[in-house]
Amino acid sequence: MWGETETPGAGTTILQKTHSLPQSLLAATAHFPMEYRVDPSVPTKLVLLMRNPAEALLALRHYHAAGHTGFAQPAHFRGKDWAEFTSERSVAWFELYKAWLQWPSSSMLVMHYEQIQAAPLEESLRLLKFLGAPLDMGRLQCSLRYTEGQFKRPSYPKHMQGYSIPRNVSQYLQDAQRRLNLILEEKNFPRIPAHLYRFSPSVIDTISAFAR
Repeated sequence: MWGETETPGAGTTILQKTHSLPQSLLAATAHFPMEYRVDPSVPTKLVLLMRNPAEALLALRHYHAAGHTGFAQPAHFRGKDWAEFTSERSVAWFELYKAWLQWPSSSMLVMHYEQIQAAPLEESLRLLKFLGAPLDMGRLQCSLRYTEGQFKRPSYPKHMQGYSIPRNVSQYLQDAQRRLNLILEEKNFPRIPAHLYRFSPSVIDTISAFAR
């Protein structure tokens, strides 16, 4: 996307996406003018977007194998490599959110992907208010009319694909969500909306069960 190639000082974007840990961005922006640095001491506004970890794992696997809009082959979701991928990336999912939630809460807005899907108008208005951006009803209505866009992987029935994860990964993710909810509650942010999760993979007891 064009905005991702711009520097924070270009003045052409309101928000810029990152998948990095705060420590990485602190180092990467150390040479920027003070008003553009990613630093907790600077009044930078941060929007933290959280998503169902099971959906995030699938999306990342598809992306690694087939790009932004393609689909990985079924073999990518089987065997030892998939088991190791889910284990490593589950830890990364938790550590990323835990690290960003240490940011000053006064300059942070937490949004949940599933809540945006469920209530796009309300969540859009909440985002605009947080950013202090002017409300343009024409542009807002256009966004609500075309919520899907084209730069995404087509929807598909995940529950019918036979996706599985090891039991230890499932247990880790459950505990990770519990721990994140404690942090979210402490900072008065909305809890993880697990009731809105549309997909949960089946759980298996051993890695060998993947070999099929």
